Amino acid sequence: MNRIVGIVAVVAIGILTTIPLHAGAISSGPPMAQRLSVDSGLVGQTVLIEGRNLAGADRVVRFGGASASVGNSGRSREVIVVEVPGRNDPRDPETVTVTVFVNGQEAEYPNGPLQFRYEVPRPYPIIEDYGTGDPQSPQSVLVAQPFEIHLTGAHFTTGHRVPVTCLAIGPTTEKATGLAGEPTDTEVTFGFAGLQYPGSYQFLVGFSDGSTAAIAAPRFAYRLFGSPPVIQQVEAASTTESVSCDFTKIVELGVCAFTGMPDVRALPPGVFIEGSYTGLRLSALISDPDAAPGRSDILLATASYLAPVLSYEISLLLVDDGSSVASPSQQQAGWLEDCSDASPDACACRPLDFALTSGDAASGDDRYTREVALVNPTTNSLLLDCITKQSPRTRILLAHDDSIVFSFEAVDREGNLTFGPARPSVAGGTDVVGCAGDPCGCCLLLSPDPAAPPPTGCSGLEGMPSSALPGGFCRSF
Repeated sequence: MNRIVGIVAVVAIGILTTIPLHAGAISSGPPMAQRLSVDSGLVGQTVLIEGRNLAGADRVVRFGGASASVGNSGRSREVIVVEVPGRNDPRDPETVTVTVFVNGQEAEYPNGPLQFRYEVPRPYPIIEDYGTGDPQSPQSVLVAQPFEIHLTGAHFTTGHRVPVTCLAIGPTTEKATGLAGEPTDTEVTFGFAGLQYPGSYQFLVGFSDGSTAAIAAPRFAYRLFGSPPVIQQVEAASTTESVSCDFTKIVELGVCAFTGMPDVRALPPGVFIEGSYTGLRLSALISDPDAAPGRSDILLATASYLAPVLSYEISLLLVDDGSSVASPSQQQAGWLEDCSDASPDACACRPLDFALTSGDAASGDDRYTREVALVNPTTNSLLLDCITKQSPRTRILLAHDDSIVFSFEAVDREGNLTFGPARPSVAGGTDVVGCAGDPCGCCLLLSPDPAAPPPTGCSGLEGMPSSALPGGFCRSF
């Protein structure tokens, strides 16, 4: 074998360069890479890396994460000749940092990092459609099953480029096992070993000249029975709430019905039930990968708890309805509270029906909610009705020295069940009830037997006068 020592001619981008070589020379000092002969170019183009102390038996050059082919002898101290590699990952940026290693030691860059920008030749490749080749499932695949993805478009082989790799990017990223068949300018097929997670994906193809093309594949991977719901967070937040309800007309018409005097009136400002209780907001952020636009895949969401004393489980329905759906609930107090049809000639009222809602703030935001009133078992029924009037919410009976633990669950249309990530606990509060305004009216309102007023304790109190009883109803007894 002939050994050439002295000069070597290297062609780099059409330029003939002479470079002195020193046989057996050993670099003194650290390797230094000072410049690239060009700062942009095409895949496969020859590029010079110029510097000092670049001689070595083992020289490695990387363009980003891709290793370049080193073409000249390892004895040149001043120049390394390399061929621009294709991008290692089609997601890599067009501008990459070039790094140089000589005998395992990275070169210094006294003029700053070496940067190289890939020039992608036009026209760019375009992916217009995709398919699996399966008539039963043309644009989706079963999780963990091998499949082929057939991509159609334009310019796949224009300018001698060829497709070299394909990534499926979604809940996880999977790389194709390789090409399936010979690509054409408008069609290419890649094989995959399978996708491990259900959901939407994007297929990204990398080409030999550094160009890329991509297409989105919504809900591409699925499980046989669909994906289970995902409960990202749960909440059981309690606060002390205050209420005040005007019961003036209810008392006046109630006394009218008892006495037959239609002009009984409470002293200003009237009769008001006031009090406080513990408000509770139960909510869970729930989604399902199988949901379609305008159609949730969540069939049922609940917050369940073990009822104190009774020791059986109760499940409260959580909904994402923006409080648009109402369910009926009757009043609890003995006083008839629906006086909307009463008149001077017919002062009788009737039981009031409430329309309970979920308390959900907005529909379609995946936040499933139920607002609840935590009330003591001995709480006055007037306060219960006042709470429902001001905030039409479900009630849970809970003593002030007791607590309950909530478990959140979600079921989708395929029957998949998911439990929440936490089981929050809520302690009971102490309810307070009172009456303000007309003394006689308040005493009558709080009496234990509204059908037979006035109780003995109300005798002599001022208020509730009429033309027949100017001194007041209670003072007349």
